[in-house]
Formats: sequence, structure tokens, C-alpha cells
Amino acid sequence: MVHLTNTLNRFGYIHGPHRIYKRMQVFRFTWHYYGRHRRCYKLAIQRLHKAWLHATRNRKMKGLLYKEIWQTRIDAACREHGIKYFEFTESLTRQNIHLNHAVLNDLAIYEPRTFKSLCNVAKQHIVNTGLYNLTLEEPEGVFNRSMFTDELNQ
Repeated sequence: MVHLTNTLNRFGYIHGPHRIYKRMQVFRFTWHYYGRHRRCYKLAIQRLHKAWLHATRNRKMKGLLYKEIWQTRIDAACREHGIKYFEFTESLTRQNIHLNHAVLNDLAIYEPRTFKSLCNVAKQHIVNTGLYNLTLEEPEGVFNRSMFTDELNQ
């Protein structure tokens, strides 16, 4: 039985790819950096690890920032129609209308009439269930069935 590993190790053979490929990969990521961070491997790998940490943190923060922006936009649109954001979302979830923040945001911006009808549905549910202290004001010139049934019953 011939043991080639010991023989090859004497001549400096080490298993795996040569270390230059690892260095080249790091330099491919840092080609756009300024100064020694682009040329020196030790500094480049440190800067690259720090950049990857920032990228990971900011990827997680991106979703939170979008959610905050969407909530602000939805709240502003809800207040235009006379309902608070929390009351609006609570009423929709109790009626099994499951629309996420992104969809509600798009409706508030690009489909204002649809959003207004959602606000009216939420308001009517609040009044019917007594969820919050909200009273609907009837606009002038609008007649509904309750007005006619009261006159007929008397």
C-alpha cells in the first residue's frame, strides 16, 4: 500500500483550493471601495464583514420602516373619513375582512372611493356592535329605510 499523502505533504501540497481564490473573491466584493480597503486583504475583509452586518440589519429594518409609512398613510386616509386607524383595522378584522397594510395603503392612495366604502363599512359595524363611541351623522338629503319605517309604524 502506497501512502501518497505523506509524500505530497512534504512538497507543500495541501488539500483544497489555493488561498488566492479566497482572496480574489474578497477583492471582487471590495473593488469599489476607496484606499487600502480595496487593495489590502486584511483591511478589505474587515470592511466587507462590517458592510455585510449593515446590510443584514438594514434588510430587517426595511420592513419595519415600510410598515410605519403604511400605517401613517392609512391613518391619514381614515381621519379624512372620520374614523381612527385603530378603530378601522379592529372593525375590519372583526368582520373577517383581512387586508394587509400594503393593500390598504394602495387602496388609500390609488382607490380613494374603495377606501371610503371600507371606512363606511367599518363605521357601520362600529355603530351596530357598539364597539366604540361613534355615531354616524346622516348627511342632508339622504333617506334610508329606517326613516320610512318609523313614519309607517306611527
